[in-house]
Amino acid sequence: MRWTTGLMLLALPAALAAQEREPAVIQVAGTGSVKTDPDMASMTYSVTGEGATADAASRALATKAKAIEAGLLNLLGRGTAITTSNVNVAEVRGAECRTDYGEQRLSEGACAVMGYVASLRGAVETGAVGKVGTGVGLATRLGAQQAQMNGFALRDPAAAQASAIKVAVRDAKTKAMTLAAAAGVRLGTILTLNDGAGGGIEEVPMPIVLTSAPPPPLASPTPAPVAIDVKPAPIETSARVSVRYAILP
Repeated sequence: MRWTTGLMLLALPAALAAQEREPAVIQVAGTGSVKTDPDMASMTYSVTGEGATADAASRALATKAKAIEAGLLNLLGRGTAITTSNVNVAEVRGAECRTDYGEQRLSEGACAVMGYVASLRGAVETGAVGKVGTGVGLATRLGAQQAQMNGFALRDPAAAQASAIKVAVRDAKTKAMTLAAAAGVRLGTILTLNDGAGGGIEEVPMPIVLTSAPPPPLASPTPAPVAIDVKPAPIETSARVSVRYAILP
């Protein structure tokens, strides 16, 4: 009787361990990607104004910046946002004025102030993707410097990411079914489903700020801007998932 009881006690942990074992599973990683035409574009430019006084340079800057903004809004239309930053007004001295870094010199003689230069940086975000190239040329015509396109993006990147995840889940199921068929077992239900690392979108989302309606065309006749067609490549959005399926007995 004692030997029987001892054998039962020894068998109990093994039985409990067997009950606690995880079910047989198939674990796969699924990947997916979708390509979406961008519906947002961005560009930047700089503007400068010169004058004998700080006020004169500032007025010249403000006048030129307003003309550029009005022209771009008129071209690109509703839903275009133009922001400005990095405003600076600097003294200008003659080329003969030489100072070391951090050195202060009186504004006299060769270092007398000859005038002032005011500057700012402009940034444009627009849904008029096909017109952004034309906008770069127009901004330059109106007095901008260093006007250039910056890139393209999606207004709703979450929708593209959701589509990529669906493709990744379908890919995982296809792989799991192939493995199950090769092993001669039946595929069961999903036990776990996780978003894998490494998925993402190529382009960094841009903040979107809607402006008022574009201003009416200028009264004085001006030549139409030179059209520069822009045809950006689709933006690829990728996703990765990890899925564990049960194996049916």
